[in-house]
Amino acid sequence: MSNRHKIIYLRNRIMIDIEKVILLLDVIASDRIETIKEASILARTAWEKCRQINKNNQKIGKILGC
Repeated sequence: MSNRHKIIYLRNRIMIDIEKVILLLDVIASDRIETIKEASILARTAWEKCRQINKNNQKIGKILGC
């Protein structure tokens, strides 16, 4: 896979993860959450997605030589 394709793939993964984080945060902020445990599980999932976004950004930086 060429560097261009890798960057496009990573960019798409970042965008998908960002959408998932936004949805998770919307659910946490809404009235659909009944317990703190549910909110903490969703928050943990959002945190993991943010970490994945950071890793993918670092990978793009390495490819670009930044």
